Amino acid sequence: MKGTPSTLLLPKMSHSQTSTFSVISAESSSSLLGKSSLVKSASTGTSFLLPSASVRLDFHRYSTPVSGPMGRKNLKQVASGFKFQRYIEGVENRSVTTAQLVQVQQYALGHCHSWELEMSALTTHDIVEWVVRPATKEKNSSLMEHLTNKALLPSFFVSHSWGVLVDKFIKCVREHSAVRGLSGQTGYWVCAYAWRPHGQLPDIPANPKDSSLFIAMQASQFKVLLVLDSTSIAEMPMTRTWCAFECAMCLHKTMPAFDVAAVLSNDVEVGVITSGFTSIETRMERWLPGSGIAAKAKREETFPLDVLRAILQFNVLKTQTQADNDRRRILNCMAGRSLDLEPLTADDSYHQVTRRLRSLFGLVFWQRALSEDLPAEKGRLAAHLTVLGDLAKAIAGDWWRKSLCLCLSGCSLQHPELAELMMNGLPEKLESLKLDLSCSGLSGPSLHMFARSLPATLQSCSIDCSGCEGITDADVLAFLEDLLGPSLKTLNLGLSRTRVSRGLQKINDKGLGALREWQKMPPALQAQTVKELEDEREITRAQALLAGRRQALERLRGLGVIDPFAVSPNVKAQIQATLKSLDAL
Repeated sequence: MKGTPSTLLLPKMSHSQTSTFSVISAESSSSLLGKSSLVKSASTGTSFLLPSASVRLDFHRYSTPVSGPMGRKNLKQVASGFKFQRYIEGVENRSVTTAQLVQVQQYALGHCHSWELEMSALTTHDIVEWVVRPATKEKNSSLMEHLTNKALLPSFFVSHSWGVLVDKFIKCVREHSAVRGLSGQTGYWVCAYAWRPHGQLPDIPANPKDSSLFIAMQASQFKVLLVLDSTSIAEMPMTRTWCAFECAMCLHKTMPAFDVAAVLSNDVEVGVITSGFTSIETRMERWLPGSGIAAKAKREETFPLDVLRAILQFNVLKTQTQADNDRRRILNCMAGRSLDLEPLTADDSYHQVTRRLRSLFGLVFWQRALSEDLPAEKGRLAAHLTVLGDLAKAIAGDWWRKSLCLCLSGCSLQHPELAELMMNGLPEKLESLKLDLSCSGLSGPSLHMFARSLPATLQSCSIDCSGCEGITDADVLAFLEDLLGPSLKTLNLGLSRTRVSRGLQKINDKGLGALREWQKMPPALQAQTVKELEDEREITRAQALLAGRRQALERLRGLGVIDPFAVSPNVKAQIQATLKSLDAL
């Protein structure tokens, strides 16, 4: 083959392979390669002899292992089961539905015997190794681009350890979807399904807000589903560096919108803790106040509290990753250092992240912990209160938090011990606080003590005590005397369904200024003001009833004008007489 170059470019090979086969004489290769093509590079002008398709196929066949995750057999099976649909740009658009999770699980169930793995022991690590990487190798794609051709934004960002069993993981997600009343098209963002493993790995930039994880978290409006393995502390999200990195992105939020799901110890039932009410509980609470709160407490009472130990032991320096390089880069990102340096053994930034995340995890479980019935046996009671006391200290340890919105409705705050723990669990530098204590059984004396526990830096305060029947006018006055400091600018108290008089509730509705004026009045004048407002309220209610009655009668009279046979003459006369009597009032 005259005029051909003396160097032949073959497909990519390992170092050992290229040392033997990278350079071949063109003259001696014509018989070896059969029909070949001469290819010229447009950029360099260099010509290359491209082997025939049959030779390239043979090279691929004999250079690729037969078995294993990336073996020819598994690659062929995965390619058949997960055909490429199309590229979906934007990592946040690659959310997975529960049906697609089940589809992957069913595939694994049918093939795990050839992987020499038991389905009952299959984890997300195994799914990534045997399904995700092989399926996405050729196209450099994500698994979601093989499951669908449609972009889907997430409703929830899922944070979980890849060591959790696949069966438990899918049970948790499906039960969460059912409890929340979500549709089958609801998107859950799961890193293993959304990332492209053969391209850029989940990025760890110098600024966490530039990462794809933050973009996905932002797309879900920072609503997070934590999936736990209640039987293994080692696989808790609190022990994984990636999960800590993900959850740290929510530290700036006033209210942690975290839902938690875990398979219970019987490996059948799933417990779900929700941030706020579900759609059904919201409707119940709207029609019958207190019923939604009771339903939520009943639903969450079986959730195991063993996770509290993992929260109290959390330390970002003790978390682990499967790849040491990931852990080094994440810790350096948290410390604001060059990502490739060896991580520090101690630093103020690690101390801050540890305290803040420990507080965040504590807030997620605080309502569930305070709703637990107190043990009757003294030894167990003391141990239980000790754990709750440590949890309260952990929550209060977030010195950097300035605002907090927390729901503790339905908790057992009628017990003075629990009420005191709740007060001790407030960060000391809060400037804005919104606290829901409705139907918690909070007593008047506890409310008075609560005012003394509020941070001195507080500027805006909203406390809903609705349904706490032990609170009276005297308790509110005692609360105000200790609460109203110079820094407080706004105050909103929820006092419906309490023993507080209607007159004082009307003063409360007017805001902080009206409460300040009422508090400064002499006791006799305070009582007189409340009484006058109550009488005024009764007059207003009576007027409203009369107006409603007049409107109904006028409509009935109007019906008689339109249709003379609809109203009898006797009824017409009665209506006219009643209207005259109402005019005389």
